[in-house]
Amino acid sequence: MAIEQTSAISALTQVTNRDPQDPAAQLREKKVSEAESVKESTFSPSELKKKLLQPQASDINSEKVERIKQAIKEGTLQMDAGKIADGILRDAHECMLAMK
Repeated sequence: MAIEQTSAISALTQVTNRDPQDPAAQLREKKVSEAESVKESTFSPSELKKKLLQPQASDINSEKVERIKQAIKEGTLQMDAGKIADGILRDAHECMLAMK
């Protein structure tokens, strides 16, 4: 019993002879051009670093930070594990909803 050989060339011919007006081909070309435009965008880590290092009044409650630092130094800081867990679960839930 002989096994017939298959030719990969016939499979490649079908792929290369596709109609350029094929909607799927147009979509692929669009995705490629979008990806290329993303590659052309510029990113400057130094600018981002400067922006992140600038203090903003609304971001940090300095008084609360000082109270926490003092409580840590004195050994009186008490943590509520339940509140921390609730916050983590809430954030995870929000992230999962945002991904949908």
